[in-house]
Amino acid sequence: MPRKSRRRPRLPRRHQGRSPGVVTGSPARSAETHGQKRRAIVFTVSLLLLSVYLPLAGMIYTESWYRLHCDWYDRCLVLGELAERSIANLTNFFLHREALHGRWSHKESLHLAEVRGIYDVLAGIAVLAALGLAYGYRGARLRRASLINIAVIVSLLLLLPAFGYFWRHVFHELMFSNELWRTDRNDITWYITPRVMFRNAIVALVIGGAAVNLAVLAVDTRLRKRKSTRPKITKR
Repeated sequence: MPRKSRRRPRLPRRHQGRSPGVVTGSPARSAETHGQKRRAIVFTVSLLLLSVYLPLAGMIYTESWYRLHCDWYDRCLVLGELAERSIANLTNFFLHREALHGRWSHKESLHLAEVRGIYDVLAGIAVLAALGLAYGYRGARLRRASLINIAVIVSLLLLLPAFGYFWRHVFHELMFSNELWRTDRNDITWYITPRVMFRNAIVALVIGGAAVNLAVLAVDTRLRKRKSTRPKITKR
């Protein structure tokens, strides 16, 4: 009696050519894919936050930005030397080096304390963003993350045509629960921080943020070229 030949069961076409036990779409592989996506998102968002914060910190914590607008617009001429002292006092106050002193009104003191609290939160977020960069870093992500961030940052320019409405009815409504931010000629901030300064800050943020990401893009391009020109070592 002839023996029946035993044929191995044919694997589905998608598994042919793979060793038994290796199945694509497995939970472990899916979890790894999701983990990579999560790290890529964290890296991109962290780079975006730092790209915006770095130029913002340069404007907040240095006197140059305030002095530039004092020289640009003639409001500060009314205050004379008081403008110089107030600018120095304000930046030191934001840096927690000294308290406000001089001719600041009570309303201004309360509002600037709120503003400093916001800046402190932003500094904390920047630290977390730096940790996020370390967590999600991977050389292949640099180019894509920087290109995405440049597009997002440049889109901030869309605020400029309607900046007055955005500043009064959107930004301050979201950030503050009071009217202390409104200034008049009796307030020092009316002279040294005109609204146009904040409008110009958007342009500075776009330029600075885009520059940070362009620098990252340049580093990525250089690393790719160096990798492509590196001589390959053949094993004998």
